[in-house]
Amino acid sequence: MPKPQVAVTLAGGVARGFAFLGALEELVKAGVPVDRIVGTSAGALVGGLYASGYSFATLEQIFSQLQSVQRDLVQVQFPPTQGLLDPTGFEVMYRSLVDGAKLENTLPRLAVMVTELRPAPAKALLEGDLATAVRASFSLPVVFPATQIDGVYYADGGLREPFPVGVARALGADVVIGVRALPDPSATPANIIGAALVTIGAVTQPVVQEQPDAWVRVKTFDSLYFDFSRVSELMQRGRDTARAELPSILELLRQKGVTLNPKGDPHENNAINIGWQQRFERGVIAARALPRSFTIAPAIELSPSAYDWNTRPGQQNAYSSLGLGADFSGGVFGNFSFGLGYVERLNDSNENIFARASFDTKPLRIYGIYDPARRPEGISWELGLEYANGLGARVAIDALAVTLGTRADIALGQTTVSGNLELRFGYAPSLRLQSTILLETRFTEWFVRARGLLGLSTGGAQGFSFGYHSFLRAYPANFTISNQAIIANLEFGYRLELPSVAGIISAAPEIKIFFDSGWAFHLSSSQFLWSAGVGAYLPGKWLGFFPFGFGFDFAFGTIGVRLTAYTVLPIP
Repeated sequence: MPKPQVAVTLAGGVARGFAFLGALEELVKAGVPVDRIVGTSAGALVGGLYASGYSFATLEQIFSQLQSVQRDLVQVQFPPTQGLLDPTGFEVMYRSLVDGAKLENTLPRLAVMVTELRPAPAKALLEGDLATAVRASFSLPVVFPATQIDGVYYADGGLREPFPVGVARALGADVVIGVRALPDPSATPANIIGAALVTIGAVTQPVVQEQPDAWVRVKTFDSLYFDFSRVSELMQRGRDTARAELPSILELLRQKGVTLNPKGDPHENNAINIGWQQRFERGVIAARALPRSFTIAPAIELSPSAYDWNTRPGQQNAYSSLGLGADFSGGVFGNFSFGLGYVERLNDSNENIFARASFDTKPLRIYGIYDPARRPEGISWELGLEYANGLGARVAIDALAVTLGTRADIALGQTTVSGNLELRFGYAPSLRLQSTILLETRFTEWFVRARGLLGLSTGGAQGFSFGYHSFLRAYPANFTISNQAIIANLEFGYRLELPSVAGIISAAPEIKIFFDSGWAFHLSSSQFLWSAGVGAYLPGKWLGFFPFGFGFDFAFGTIGVRLTAYTVLPIP
């Protein structure tokens, strides 16, 4: 008698699929024999990587790196054509990761659910290119364009078979374990994507869905569809939920006469786990090299109050500016992009046009800026080279100086350390050294940030620049304080978690108390500066990876009282 076949069905949900991967991990490591995986949308994506031979430990590392390269793998299409996002770069990276695997060679065998763009039953793809099939399975209408395979267009498999239990049984499964999201307790869909899926599902799906022999339902409705920053958290939720269901699942398998496998991950020692980082990086590089579709991105830029000690110590020159414009890239421009706009500044500046251009072959970028209203030190233009790949480097030249810079960002558990070092060689002759370091530690919703800055220069170098969210909190980042200075900043605050808006926008506002102190030195005098105040900041992400933010600071100290508003808006 052949042994009973066990199938696991994995549902969809974009980034929420990480939770389903964690549930699969718990089942497999407990000895549940998984002979087939039937995946829909995100379930096909995570199931495909496991079925191509990767261990769960390797997969967690792979998915943890996705957030840093999202903007290279998925392109916003503005104006939109068949969908808001183009995932071709992700498909290219995925194909590199699985080393061009075919569906018929996966182990356990993988079936990928897709929906034809015509009246027809749901279809399970069992043969062909794994990466193409996975892309077709997550091609949610409006968000992603349909995928063509052998002349037929396919969309998200969840439109007709969100929980493909019947398909698993038709493929020979004697026991089916379903892994899906726990239904949202709200009476109505909480977002646009949810409403679209419910509406389409009511029209296209059968009234009665076939039920599996066991369910693993994971709570994911409080996470964002496109938030790839919570990989470990969601995987752990899946593990915990599956662990709670294990006693009943193991009893079910015993009753069905299913023999358990040895405990542990059978893919742990597979050869494909070696060199995954190189395959991942090759895929990202190939994705960056893809032709980009033509994009028009609006540019709305508010530069709040800045203070300039360049003329004489303690003398302040405050200004704010609002820039409106657009950036053009892709299409006939290829890797070249340019932007034009208008700047209104609250002082006597008569030059209100800004222009910028860049040639970006990632990780190398060549750029030029003309912005007389907002450029520091009265210099209208800058030309530069930037290189960013883990460590970052910048070489810039303007009318008076050459700047060499490097930066690094390191995550150590719940603490993030960021730093930069900048050398500026100017006229007269002159030399400027700037070094900043940032430490941020999180305690659940509470956070602490500490910043330190050292700036030294000879007389002609015109001081140094100081950065983001610090007062003697300067905006924009490249403005001159003094010839020499030492400054420290401490922030203590609370971060709120707000529900996602429309399933595609997340926000986590901060309320903070800050204190700054330091010495600003000059050839003729030195001055101790300090400030204290409160602030609020609303940072967020659109589609999980385009940042935006709105905030204000209210501070008082040796330079008087100041109220500052600032904003960061997404530019695809």
